[in-house]
Amino acid sequence: MKFAKYKEKSRPLFLSLQILNIYELNIYLMALFMYSYFGYNLLRYFTNYFKLNEMIHSHNIRTASNIYVDYKRKNFGI
Repeated sequence: MKFAKYKEKSRPLFLSLQILNIYELNIYLMALFMYSYFGYNLLRYFTNYFKLNEMIHSHNIRTASNIYVDYKRKNFGI
């Protein structure tokens, strides 16, 4: 470890140790999940979790290849 002072900036430490900060780690894990999803390497539970915009309607739009998440509200009596 670097034995840095308590109030030292974290960005240079992450760079020198070659580790990802929490935001970069989040992006990496989301990208890894999406790669597994489109490679059909996930559980069957995630089969219909995402849709492409081109599956929703047949209009020829610029965002046809974007991913759409169908959010459903769940009320469990709370």
